[in-house]
Amino acid sequence: MSDPFFHEPLRAALVGAALVVPVAVARAATVGGCAAGAVAAAWLAWAGGRPALVAFAALVVVGTWTSRLGRERKRREGVAQSDGGRRAARHVLANAGPALLAVALGEGGYVERDVAIAAACGAFAGNLADTASGELGMLFPRPPRLLLFGPIVRRGTNGGMTWPGLWCGVVSGSLVAALNADVVSVIPICVAALVGTLTDSLLGACIEGKFGIGNETVNFTSGAVAAFCAGACV
Repeated sequence: MSDPFFHEPLRAALVGAALVVPVAVARAATVGGCAAGAVAAAWLAWAGGRPALVAFAALVVVGTWTSRLGRERKRREGVAQSDGGRRAARHVLANAGPALLAVALGEGGYVERDVAIAAACGAFAGNLADTASGELGMLFPRPPRLLLFGPIVRRGTNGGMTWPGLWCGVVSGSLVAALNADVVSVIPICVAALVGTLTDSLLGACIEGKFGIGNETVNFTSGAVAAFCAGACV
């Protein structure tokens, strides 16, 4: 499972720390979020190698950019993320958790390397697609509908979706496949991006805010579904 270049403790730790430096400089995460991100990146480098690490970096960079795009407008409309969109440790673990588990299964020999890598990339693609879909969808003039076909809902409503936002999300999630096209099949990752954002919206509309289920649980679950989807297609 391991990548010879990254499968060395000190090198993996340095890679994880290096990835977090620009995040900290940009104030895109809290102290706890940076610490969790460094540990997650180090583990991804160690157990997943370049593909998993690149997929994680794509989630961080593109996710942060889409969250900050049009921030003033989002703030005026009351739909901007709290704390300026800075990610805490719980956000990092919710979004990276499925991929961390996927590469752990590969490192332990429970699944084939190709399956583990595809699952990790699929998880990140699904979570990135969901983030971009919501953040970019808010910037289009067309109001969201509940699960695309339901009644018109207020921007920021759980389960609210727009067609432009959906496709922006899928394109953003597909970036994960494009960056790793030499080691993963593009189509399964693109499908995982679509499945991930649809699953998140469905869960958001149906169970988020009920039974103590929060956004982090929904994000983790949708990422896990996207990971399974991508891994099953290998």
